[in-house]
Amino acid sequence: MNNGYKEQENKVNVITYILSLTESAHRFSRGLPPFDLTNVTTAEFMVNKNLAFIEDGEIPYRKAHEIFLEKMLQDGWRPGPEDFNARTHPDMIPYDQLPKETKERYAFSAAIVCSAKEFYDSIRAEMEETILDDCPAHLWDRNIRNATH
Repeated sequence: MNNGYKEQENKVNVITYILSLTESAHRFSRGLPPFDLTNVTTAEFMVNKNLAFIEDGEIPYRKAHEIFLEKMLQDGWRPGPEDFNARTHPDMIPYDQLPKETKERYAFSAAIVCSAKEFYDSIRAEMEETILDDCPAHLWDRNIRNATH
């Protein structure tokens, strides 16, 4: 597995986790149980629901939902009451048929994803800078010489 793919996978995982915390808080306020991300189908739902926003922060909500819906239907999800184990969810319908609150949640999710991406990127850059600052200069000099010869 190359580093670029692993880095993207880490970013998706961290952003999905942050988003799941905010969504779980919203669910709790409505008397629903929080998301159980140890359940593979729940994690699959959260990743696919928000992956379009992670990949493109400017994507229209309708297009993000279409991508989500297509992927989930291909993976065996169907419309119905929320049951992650049965792979049913009320959001498995065309965008125009979604309730207003669900459409508004897309805006909320996009904003959280955008903030989480910025947070992740800043932490990542800070960690890289710290590592470079802490690495003895003579190691860099030797590695650069070896790489150019």
